[in-house]
Amino acid sequence: MDPWAPGLAARAAWQLRPESCLGAAAVAGCLLLLGWPLLPRPARSWWEQWLLRAAAGCVALPILVLVAGQVRGLLFTLPWRWLGLAGWLAFAATGIARLRASRRTAPALPGAGAPPPSLFRLLALAGWICVGHWHLQMLWPALSPPLSYDVLEYHLALVTHGFATGRFEPIPGILYTRQPVATEALFTLAAAAEGWARGAAPGLLNWLLFLMATLLFAPLARRLRLPAPVRPWLWLAVLAHPLVFKLQLDNFTDWTGALLMLAGLLLATGRRGRAWAFPLGLCAGGAVAAKWTNAGTVALPLLAVVVATARGKPTCGRELAGFGAGAAAALAPWLIWLGRTVGNPFAPFLAGLFPTDAWSAERLQFLLATHQPLSPLDVDYWTNLVRRLAVELDGWPMIAVALVLSAGAVALRRRRGARWLAGRSARTAAALLLGLVFSLLLWGQLRHAADRFLAPVIVLSALLLGDALRVVQRAAGPRRGTCVMVSSAVILAAFALWPLRLQLATLRALAMPAVAMGRVSLPEYLHNGLGATAAMFAAVDRLPADARLIAIHEARGYYFRRPVALASVFDRTPIRDALRGADSAESIRRRLADAGYTHMLVNEFEQARLLAMHPPLRLEDDPRRRRLVERDDQTGLVRTFPAEAEFAVDPPAPAEKQAYLEFLAALRARPVWIEAPPAGTPAIWIADLRPTLP
Repeated sequence: MDPWAPGLAARAAWQLRPESCLGAAAVAGCLLLLGWPLLPRPARSWWEQWLLRAAAGCVALPILVLVAGQVRGLLFTLPWRWLGLAGWLAFAATGIARLRASRRTAPALPGAGAPPPSLFRLLALAGWICVGHWHLQMLWPALSPPLSYDVLEYHLALVTHGFATGRFEPIPGILYTRQPVATEALFTLAAAAEGWARGAAPGLLNWLLFLMATLLFAPLARRLRLPAPVRPWLWLAVLAHPLVFKLQLDNFTDWTGALLMLAGLLLATGRRGRAWAFPLGLCAGGAVAAKWTNAGTVALPLLAVVVATARGKPTCGRELAGFGAGAAAALAPWLIWLGRTVGNPFAPFLAGLFPTDAWSAERLQFLLATHQPLSPLDVDYWTNLVRRLAVELDGWPMIAVALVLSAGAVALRRRRGARWLAGRSARTAAALLLGLVFSLLLWGQLRHAADRFLAPVIVLSALLLGDALRVVQRAAGPRRGTCVMVSSAVILAAFALWPLRLQLATLRALAMPAVAMGRVSLPEYLHNGLGATAAMFAAVDRLPADARLIAIHEARGYYFRRPVALASVFDRTPIRDALRGADSAESIRRRLADAGYTHMLVNEFEQARLLAMHPPLRLEDDPRRRRLVERDDQTGLVRTFPAEAEFAVDPPAPAEKQAYLEFLAALRARPVWIEAPPAGTPAIWIADLRPTLP
């Protein structure tokens, strides 16, 4: 059976994962239910009202999960499915009432404007059909187990940690869980509603967030008067962009900010009453609660829209106050939670003002230094920014094209007179352009800032690109404007559809349709996607049920079904305390055994990777390390720099380091399991801590 047949993925989801579907649907219903009191009547359209309420629920529901997760066991015992059903019933009841009211109302007369040409309608219809087909195909990764490093380390590891502890709290040793994690809270709720820590409900919920963004984009594009034939192709170009495609392959959390930005813009373009800025602030604060970086890529553009569309100084001040109040209401619970759990409401930043034992100013310096901060005053900043946006960013340079065409549209408006500068639509476009520029400038301050942080910027680029095409169409006149629109739609369709075959081939290469349909077992799927790491997870599963591990150079806790103490490269390794004052390998073993650990896991492949990508600052300029990295010599890195990556900030004393190296050598010589190449190094191995060392 062809896995790309329309509807097959949806049938597989319901037939093979009914509990997962119910879990994701329960969360969607809860989003509708909690968003209702926040936005009683945010739009004239019933459909837009409920879309915006669901978006507001993405702000409120994680806060409810956060509060419930502070009481052990409460989060996993509340009747989430019934609450979700109540939300869906409210949605259906108001829909039926609206349908009955519309039947009693006389149909509106057609407007005086000319209908769009039939070719325009055909292009738009073809585009929306392709968008729908894309969403159906993206069900395959939604139904597949996760593979990405960050997802296994913290995005979904928070879910399994919550099931293990009964609470929603940071994972010890993983700094990325000591920050606002609103989307992870939704993933945890989906798993709780499903009743399984490692089920497919979080993946299906992530798929629903992308679908919700599509449903928000359609009315927003209409409000912004983007040309109808290019709307679906613009959006398909966003969804098929390699950067956004990666977010659909796994349970990343970067898309929540893009979704809330679309909701905020829809609120701004159809604002009703004086209090419209408060829900806009909720969207901005909710985006920051999903990821700190959204402060620059989401909150800043929304703030620019508030300022640009205000009517006079008194109104601007009042609306800024409403925006700030909404953002504070959405973000404050997360700041309080961080202050109570980790001692720093702005963790992991401002460690100098809020130092803790787990996270000091030195660790923050190491985190920032490995990403290589740049100053806008340096030429290197600008060359790096231009190179990454125009050359290194995967896919066609959508952001660069949007900037160039938007600048051209501004020049065209100015040349055609003041009337082209008037109106809320023009001011909104100018605000979005300004927000896009500042978002890029902030992102560029780190040489190695992750590309996926730009997901909201990709959406902004699509909106600005559509607005620029609208300006060109109007300037070209009716006949030439039609040619411009048809040509633009065809070009955008080519950019969107060209990578489609390669991306579907990626799904097949990762065996996602096969594992979703049960044709490939989970061990085979993990081995295909993770290699030797899959064997490591399987080896841990085979340990005795009472085993308790300490892991070195391994932070991906999602698939571990035994208690494991682990740490990211930026955190203090759990073995550090056992080394203090140690004078022999046996003394270290005894301390770990007394602490309750039965086995130790060491991943030397990760050790080599960390030494190459995130070396301790003392090794950054070491010529030996640089030569080994240039040759991609993993064996050389592990043998030349032992006991370095795990002690990036707090290296042990020479005597402690010597005892630790002897301890590692003694355990490596008697593993209960090892996965090694013919050279012997690097390897992944597990050793028993209970027998005495010689």
